[in-house]
Amino acid sequence: MRHLRKNKLGVSNVIVVMLSLILIVIIVSNIVLWSHQMSQIDWEKISERIEITRVPNMGNSWTYNPSTYSLGGSTTWQSGEISNLIEDDENYMRFRSYDSGTNIQDPVDNNVTDVDSSPNKGTHSNFTAQKYGPDSIFDTLTETITITGTSNTTSIDHESFEGSWPPTSPSSWTATGRWNKESDQAYNETYSADFDGFANGRSGDLTTCDLDCNEVVSIYVDFWYRDEGCEASEFLLQYYNGTDWNTIADLGSTTSEYQWLHYQQKITDSQYFKSNFKIRWSAIDIEGGEHAYVDYVTITKEANSTTYELDLEVQWANVQYDISNKWLCIYTGSMDTENLQVDVWFENSWQNLISSLTTGWNNVSISSYLNSSNFTIRFKDQTGVGDETQDSWEIDVALIHLWSTEHTVIVEFIGQSNLENWDQLNLSLNLAWTTSSVEVVIQLFNHTLNDYPISGNGYISYTSNASPETDENATQTININANHFRNSTGGWKLKVTGSKTTENYFDLKVDMISYTPFRITGINVTCTNRGSLTVHIVAVWIVNSTMHKRHEISWYLNSGETSSYIINERLTGNSQYTIKIVTERGNIAVFIRSP
Repeated sequence: MRHLRKNKLGVSNVIVVMLSLILIVIIVSNIVLWSHQMSQIDWEKISERIEITRVPNMGNSWTYNPSTYSLGGSTTWQSGEISNLIEDDENYMRFRSYDSGTNIQDPVDNNVTDVDSSPNKGTHSNFTAQKYGPDSIFDTLTETITITGTSNTTSIDHESFEGSWPPTSPSSWTATGRWNKESDQAYNETYSADFDGFANGRSGDLTTCDLDCNEVVSIYVDFWYRDEGCEASEFLLQYYNGTDWNTIADLGSTTSEYQWLHYQQKITDSQYFKSNFKIRWSAIDIEGGEHAYVDYVTITKEANSTTYELDLEVQWANVQYDISNKWLCIYTGSMDTENLQVDVWFENSWQNLISSLTTGWNNVSISSYLNSSNFTIRFKDQTGVGDETQDSWEIDVALIHLWSTEHTVIVEFIGQSNLENWDQLNLSLNLAWTTSSVEVVIQLFNHTLNDYPISGNGYISYTSNASPETDENATQTININANHFRNSTGGWKLKVTGSKTTENYFDLKVDMISYTPFRITGINVTCTNRGSLTVHIVAVWIVNSTMHKRHEISWYLNSGETSSYIINERLTGNSQYTIKIVTERGNIAVFIRSP
């Protein structure tokens, strides 16, 4: 019986071992199978290559053409009908230029303006003389006293020894002995002037350049200093009076050592009001372990002053400013030694036109500044504050010369459109000219502003081809406030202006004008599958600064296929949008759509 029990126990152990082995095989098999399946999933995800290639807007558009026209200036119609403007088919409407040249000499009108809200300075002897001539009858402009008092000049401006050593402002300093710039202590920024003592004592001077204090009434001395262990008479401040050095302060006698101290003094003793006045800091027998520092030095001079100034405005009113050549012409007589400049009032500030008038004619283009019927200049002395000499200048005549030798075509085209809420407006023209290099301006009337624009949306300008009779396309897409370019009934109008400096007439040939508003209804997401597997796109994200929106979709693309999917989302305005697509396998493609 005992032997039988032992045999049964052995069989049981064998069975347990066999079952364990079987269980291990099953587990390992499942792990291997799971690993294979995971590797297959990872491989498929990695193998996906999906790309968003473009995301244009989708929507409704309407194309309109002019129904009538209106001639500007003395432009004349030559041939063609309004119906010729529907297609770009070389069937033209033709319009002829007219002589638009001018030659005007417009003298100055008045001297009573105050555009800068600042009173005039100086006097006219005979302003009316500026309106006629040249005839040797002058308006003499004379400076007047504007300031009597004192003025300050900074000779050394917060010298903190950050640059070259010794300093060179306003000219070269000198340093002897163990004076140097070092960074172990500094009141301002990184460096200070430092004298390190040595052994039983060393000496040296830090001396400014000559500060030219002739004709001053006071001198302001301002600096920071630091005494580390110096005894009395070892760290001195001294001034030079042109002959001798005088000790002004014993900086080493302070009881407040190892900290920065502020020294300030106003010098009123006239013995120092010399052209070679200067300052020095003297280190005398400073021993090892003792240090003297100087930093942030400012020297300011105060002097009596009388200032003579001239600032006289004159103005032209009702100037014919829309002429191509615009020149200011001033004829002068005797000019004093100080320069007399001429400035123009433009965009609420004075801009210099002539830096210094000379005897005779002084002519300068004002085309960049003359953009309204009023034009204001000022005569101004160049020195200004600090000018201690009274000067005067003779002005014979001041005039604006306006001229042009040119021909011009002006045609306004008028049409009708709908009253939908537009997101975009596309303008397209095909034009040709019978001469070369015409300056062309195309303007679409802005009904909100009640005017033709002179830049931006609704404005196109270019120089036509150097070869006559060349058809050229002019286009513009307006993405903001497209509705501003029609009236309350859908009416619109467009003006074409062509001008050229020439004595010969030329023709404008209009082949096509189209006015195409567009309303966005969605976007067309176009993708290309560049991978080897079929891709299932399950979502489209649209993101910008105010939107973060997900669209659930189901879109399959075979390998190598390019396809599009329409999303009913209006992307309007000039915002940047980020469009993302998400695949079933978890891959993401991104497209940035700029304004």
